[in-house]
Amino acid sequence: MTDTTVDIERELDRVLPAEATELLPDLRESLDADHWYGELTLRVHDTLANTSHDGAPTAAAGVECLRAHVRLRGRVLVQLHDDVAHSFTADPTRALLASDHLYAAAYDALSRSDGPITLFDTVTSVSQRITSAFGARYTDDSRTVADPGSLVDDTTGALGEAAATVGAVLADATTAQREAAGVLGRGLGALEAIRRASDSEPGDRHVVLPDVDESRLDSYADDRRADVERALADLESTGDVRALRALAE
Repeated sequence: MTDTTVDIERELDRVLPAEATELLPDLRESLDADHWYGELTLRVHDTLANTSHDGAPTAAAGVECLRAHVRLRGRVLVQLHDDVAHSFTADPTRALLASDHLYAAAYDALSRSDGPITLFDTVTSVSQRITSAFGARYTDDSRTVADPGSLVDDTTGALGEAAATVGAVLADATTAQREAAGVLGRGLGALEAIRRASDSEPGDRHVVLPDVDESRLDSYADDRRADVERALADLESTGDVRALRALAE
């Protein structure tokens, strides 16, 4: 475990709801050990900040809570959708309660980070995008297979965009830097989803992609890699992006 993930773990211990002890196993199980999205937040912050923001690890923990909230919501929807293959056996009520606690914990962490109101706007906007994407994918009245690119962009891509934007905001980045960071995060989050889609078990997935021609998914991935490279080039003009490039690899 890196120093960065240790920092995020410490902050998670502070923001996870102590009163929901019976749900703590569900809350913890939904959090990835590598804290990939929180790591993205901190790397963007460290790359762009002239002066480190003390609340960055706390905000990164909030990003991880949001990611875990989305993961649990996605699991429930997949489990209840007869047309999507899955291996989930979670209690839907318990999972939804845990996801609600995680969503509240995400906002609590952002508040504790002492960052600007923009952080809350970012998380709210992303949450709405993801809810709409899930609705289009899993509701009973859905008649068409969701476009995989749009689905990924509005789920894990949106999470990555939020994670990177939170880091940029806390770094007091310029508008151009924030925009580049958002593009970078969206691309990295999308590529992370595609990597996870090849897993033999769907338990690590935020969303199960529809069956599509592999060449379409490859083409979409190539587009997102190009976005990542352009964003890194834009950010490289103002700082050392080696830590961000390592995530891209």
